[in-house]
Amino acid sequence: MTFRVKKVFRLVLLTGVIGLAYLSLLTISDFSLQHSTREALFLNLRVLYNRLYANTLNLKVDDLRQKANEILTEKFKDYSPPSLQYLRSDYKLPTKISIPQYFVSASEVTTRKPLLQPFDPRFTLSVYLRWIRENPGKSIPFHWSDWVDLSALNQYILLPDERKETCQKLFELTEDQRKQSSVLQIEQYCVNEKSFPLGYKVTGFPRAQSRENNVILAKSYLYSSFPSPSQLVFLTNNHGSYLVEINDRKNELKQSLLQNKLPEENFVSRDSTHVDVLDSYRLLIETQKPQVEYHDDPLQIHLDESSFDIDIDNTIMALEKVSKKRQEESYLSSLKYSKEVKQPKKSFREVKLLKSDSQRVFGDHHDWRFFNGLTINTDKQAIVLHRIMKSYLLFCRTHGLITWIAHGSLLSWYWNGMIFPWDADTDVQMPIRDLHRLARDFNQSLVIENIGHDMRGYPLNEMDFNGMGTYYIDVGTSITHREYENGLNNIDARFIDVQTGLYVDITGLAVSDEKAPGRYDGLRPTNPEPETNRINNKLSKLYNCRNRHFASLSELSPLVKSVVQNEVGYVPQNFCPLLKNEYRIEGMLEFSFNGYYYLSAMRLWVKASFLIDYTKNPGNWIDHHTRLSQREISVEEANAINNLTETDFANLLNDERVLREFLSSSNFTQFHEEQMSYLLSSRMKKYYLSLEKYVSGEQVGRPIWPDLFMNEIAVNGWDYEDEVRKANALVEIYQKIDSEASKAPIADTKNS
Repeated sequence: MTFRVKKVFRLVLLTGVIGLAYLSLLTISDFSLQHSTREALFLNLRVLYNRLYANTLNLKVDDLRQKANEILTEKFKDYSPPSLQYLRSDYKLPTKISIPQYFVSASEVTTRKPLLQPFDPRFTLSVYLRWIRENPGKSIPFHWSDWVDLSALNQYILLPDERKETCQKLFELTEDQRKQSSVLQIEQYCVNEKSFPLGYKVTGFPRAQSRENNVILAKSYLYSSFPSPSQLVFLTNNHGSYLVEINDRKNELKQSLLQNKLPEENFVSRDSTHVDVLDSYRLLIETQKPQVEYHDDPLQIHLDESSFDIDIDNTIMALEKVSKKRQEESYLSSLKYSKEVKQPKKSFREVKLLKSDSQRVFGDHHDWRFFNGLTINTDKQAIVLHRIMKSYLLFCRTHGLITWIAHGSLLSWYWNGMIFPWDADTDVQMPIRDLHRLARDFNQSLVIENIGHDMRGYPLNEMDFNGMGTYYIDVGTSITHREYENGLNNIDARFIDVQTGLYVDITGLAVSDEKAPGRYDGLRPTNPEPETNRINNKLSKLYNCRNRHFASLSELSPLVKSVVQNEVGYVPQNFCPLLKNEYRIEGMLEFSFNGYYYLSAMRLWVKASFLIDYTKNPGNWIDHHTRLSQREISVEEANAINNLTETDFANLLNDERVLREFLSSSNFTQFHEEQMSYLLSSRMKKYYLSLEKYVSGEQVGRPIWPDLFMNEIAVNGWDYEDEVRKANALVEIYQKIDSEASKAPIADTKNS
């Protein structure tokens, strides 16, 4: 490995960039514009210089990648690390599964259907994709048990009626727990109903509970009470989207695949024995045109003032005069409610854990309805947050919704185009006009990510598999309110992963009556003095979310096409001032934060404890390290990390996590580094040429992290056919117990 860029060259380059920047400023005649432009430009140059200077060891990526592949090959000689399986060039994703034998025609039934079947998105999606291909324009049945893993409820479903669990037995807390935490009476969120398969129904948000109980409560709510989505939105890879209306939003078990006859109608009648989810996706896009067609993305989006203001009264009147779809009816009701209620209740409910739980703060990052255990600080966190942002950006582009990444997500993109490893959620913004369109057309929709990556245009194979993520769009009931008020509804909408409850926070920017920060005083008209904050903000082209984050039109516009998490998205071209206002200049300059250190040579955030352990004794370095508290690392420790050599970086690749992250992301982060040098120095022609070259290739849009379910298969050996057999055996066991000892007490199943 050799040095690619010398310090001397960097300084020469920087001098040239500054010279060009200065000459460009001289061409601007307006003094006030010249001043603001100069301030932003020199901020950009300071940031650019820091990135260039700090990269004292800019290794040839190809050399380091070759070394990483050699280490990967060596690891697979001894054993097959589950977390590295998807990096193998010969790894074939198991997209095909057998159809359970109980899905047969009535004349061929030899045994009755079981009361339950294992959740597997490959089966669910194959059935639905096949059905909508052959039944275009028709509505479809839906039950959450086919879309979310509810197997934790099996033990309760299989109990005979006389032995069903009660709400009180399952969810009662101790006196100390009730005193310490904000809890509800059980009757307020759970009712006993012996005739129902569970023996009870969860009807609403429970407030504080234990982790284990929160999982059961969430899954019980999905099983028994939570309405079906308004529609299904199947994304494709730059073809458009398929919109499928749900025929009945009532939560009814008869709508599940076990009872709705869709599997029998789709497969058994054709003598099928297997389904392949990737093949089902391919057949759909080859034979049926999407309802929503995909259009090319512009290189720039110039935001209009009208995007940040909306006349609610006129919107309501216009909707009342026309026939409306289901989503529009809901939108109209929401607008009326929002107008009438001056201090609206909190729209979104996050998981509330007991005060005795040392990790209770992490519950706030999960929507309570889809909670499946804490995912913060696990491998699932990185997988889900990466893919949820990818799918959100693709969803918005497909449907012409303007959005951009913001706050911590914008800052993490600045560094390497990825999400910070310590981030628990992601943030985006959109103009208020687009927020209202999201609410009108897509509120309470279930979005299914593009299953295939079909950029090449020829038949798909296992290497073209993308993922099977499913995301619920939830828009709050107070989007007509634009001021802070009681502070309970600062987030306007969420894009929620239904397998974990993790989400993207969506906020709408609009003209409001909030007072703008003093840094915008120069934009305010001086004569005459505006009568209200709203008029002032409108004249000054200042917009804010409900959490009082302000931005000017000149800071936001134009939005430039970029690549975020290896998916096409948009960022404000003038992002540096935005980040400086929110995180100070240090946020873009400091390489150490939150217990992590940024390795510019590899373009990765790595745990500081991991690096410090290595620098102390490279010869005895091991894979398992003690966790470093989130403290600032010392100057000596930082210097030791900065002095890592080419050999050291090669050694670090022996750690499975570093190896996995580097091999997964290095192509993209290398491109991002190039993009940032052009963007920060305002070399927009080169920026767009580089961007279009990357986007036109096969890599953009490919996931950096594996699909969550496929990762489960690789790591834990999930096998659908085996799970079907286990489920059938479990049913038989419970039936046998019931027949042999129907009057004998059964041991508590809560913790079995």
